[in-house]
Amino acid sequence: MLQGKRQQHGGEAQPFQILEGSSLSTLRQMVASGAGVTILPATSVTPSEPTHSMLEFRPFSGVTPRRDIALVSRRNFPCPAALVALVGCLRRSELPGVAWSGAKERSRDRARPDEGPC
Repeated sequence: MLQGKRQQHGGEAQPFQILEGSSLSTLRQMVASGAGVTILPATSVTPSEPTHSMLEFRPFSGVTPRRDIALVSRRNFPCPAALVALVGCLRRSELPGVAWSGAKERSRDRARPDEGPC
């Protein structure tokens, strides 16, 4: 999170101070208290948050930032069917601002939901 005011030391303008938070909720609360500005994923902006009315939300114009995430497990994970079920649930959730990339899956690494219980 960037603090909104430049600090003055010996008359010279210094770079913005960087503050860090360990969760999206903490960052939201820091901004609501006036500590600065931050960038949040669209999926974390919910009107039910207590600080929602204290914040101003501005979507990016033009090309928006993006990130790739992956679900990774060890080869001998004891319940691969649970991972397949999780991916299925996430794909069906229709999260705002989320686009699926259709990553290639190798058949030997992909578990089938009918492989039995964990």
